[in-house]
Amino acid sequence: MKCFLLAIASCLLACHGLPMPENSTLRSLPDSLNNCWIAINTDTTIEYTSGDYLRVYRREKDLVGIYQTDTTCMLLRKQYHRWWLIDTLPIRYYMMFIDTMDLNGDGYKDILIHGESANGNWVGVPVISTADGALKVRGDCMLPNFTFVPGLNVVRSCWAGSWWATFFKEEYYWKNDSLVFREGVRMLPPASMDDSSGIDTLEYYHLQGDTQVVYKRLISDSSWQVYEHALWEGME
Repeated sequence: MKCFLLAIASCLLACHGLPMPENSTLRSLPDSLNNCWIAINTDTTIEYTSGDYLRVYRREKDLVGIYQTDTTCMLLRKQYHRWWLIDTLPIRYYMMFIDTMDLNGDGYKDILIHGESANGNWVGVPVISTADGALKVRGDCMLPNFTFVPGLNVVRSCWAGSWWATFFKEEYYWKNDSLVFREGVRMLPPASMDDSSGIDTLEYYHLQGDTQVVYKRLISDSSWQVYEHALWEGME
C-alpha cells in the first residue's frame, strides 16, 4: 500500500508539473483530496460517513494531518499551499493525540503519534525531524508508552496489563538514528489463575548479541515491590 501511494503521488507530480518542497521525500496528494482540504489552516477534525477522517494539528509554522481510512493511515503535511504525503503509519490512529517535542536529544522538534490503546497502554510512533526540516516516520522504533527522558537521553517503554499478563519496563538509547535496547525488567503472570501463594517471578534481561538473555531472576513474595523500583521509580 505504501509503495502504491508513493507511486501515485510521484505520477501526479510528473503529469501536472507540481513544484516539490525542499524536502524531496514528500509526495503530492491527489487533487480530489487537496481541493477538499486546501482551506484548512488550523487544528480541526473532519469525519466522513464512510468512517474515514482527517485530524489536523498545527506544528510550529506548518500543519500536519493524519488521514485514517479503512485500509491505511497516512501522515500528511501542508506546505506551499498544498497537502503532501510524508508516509503511511504502521498503526490505526483512532483520533488519539500527538505530542511535539525533541524525542532523540538533537534539539529538533519531533512528533510522537499516540495510536492504538489497550488496557490503558498506548502505542507511540516517533516521527523524527531532521536538520533540513524533513519529517521521517520511524515505525521500526514504535514502542508501547514511548517516553523520551531528556536528561538521560534514553527512551523508556512499559506495559501494565491485566493480572493475567506480563508487566515490563524497558530502556533504549539512540544510536545512528535507531533505537538500541539496553535493559528490561518484567513480572511474569501467575502459573495458574488459581495461584494464591503471593509468590511472583521477576526477571531482569538484556541482549547478548541478538539474543535476549535473563541475567537475574527473583521468585519471592516481594517481587512486585522490587519491580516498582527497578530501572526507574514507578510501575509505568
